[in-house]
Amino acid sequence: MSDSVRFAHVHVFAPKVGQDGQEPRYSVTILILKTDTVGIEKLPAAIKMAAESSQHNFTTLRIFPFELQDGDAQDVYTDVYGSYFLHATAREKAGIVDQHSHPIRNLKEFYGGCYGRVCLMFDPYRCHGGAGIAGCLNHIQAHKSSGA
Repeated sequence: MSDSVRFAHVHVFAPKVGQDGQEPRYSVTILILKTDTVGIEKLPAAIKMAAESSQHNFTTLRIFPFELQDGDAQDVYTDVYGSYFLHATAREKAGIVDQHSHPIRNLKEFYGGCYGRVCLMFDPYRCHGGAGIAGCLNHIQAHKSSGA
């Protein structure tokens, strides 16, 4: 997606309990600077590919409620200004490595505010009467902290 995103709301070492009976999931919020036009331009093609490969035979992206959210329009999160953001989840723990591809195993090495790369897979779903595209977390490579 991008060579440098910022991570927030990090739940990648232990799954976070979902709402009202949902299964626990690993998750992270991914912030993409608005100036990263190359990274931002890659998203629509990946989402379109997921929709076209869907076993549900979705023919248009308009039915998918996936959107890259505008951090400047948020009243809740102050750490997203100047960025677009999305939430990515996974049932299984994602691979997390440092800039030298050594495994990261704890919050002292990877936490909200770190920068890095992320590998996502966009997956169409139909659930509880709704349909959408989910950002599924595969791998994370951290390469610098917020203070670097």
